[in-house]
Amino acid sequence: MRWIGLALLIATLLPGALRAQDRSDDSRTELDSRVFNRLVDQAARELGLDAGSRSKLEAALRASRERRRELARDGARLQRALVDAVRNQNTPDAEFQRILAGIEALRARDLELWREEQRALAAFLTPRQRAQAALFFARVNQRLQEIRRQRQTPADSAAAAARNRR
Repeated sequence: MRWIGLALLIATLLPGALRAQDRSDDSRTELDSRVFNRLVDQAARELGLDAGSRSKLEAALRASRERRRELARDGARLQRALVDAVRNQNTPDAEFQRILAGIEALRARDLELWREEQRALAAFLTPRQRAQAALFFARVNQRLQEIRRQRQTPADSAAAAARNRR
């Protein structure tokens, strides 16, 4: 039930997936803000939140946004390191231990952030609303994954297949 993380990941990644290469940072920031606000608006509608609770939801999501981005970056870095280590027949066991310890620490940070987010949400959402929110953000995450797969070019697929053969 990492729905806040999923929402922040979506709000972080979707604008990057949608923006053209020549967009300025201002355009990206504006698009990021619009996507985030639409996400919060839709969640508030589905949860039946009033304006005050919607503002609290937005604040809760914004409060952990940067930490979620950091977790996503660290997770991607560790995933690449693990893939590279497994592909290399000469990788020493100590390197595997270092990477796996990093993954364990990342999951512990993720769990702690999730607990903090849940405490914050419990202050203004009912348990039912928190469950509904978890389902909402899971659906959003599934849709984002579908969009990523559809946007993947044949060159992207070929590059991924080549990396997996190494």
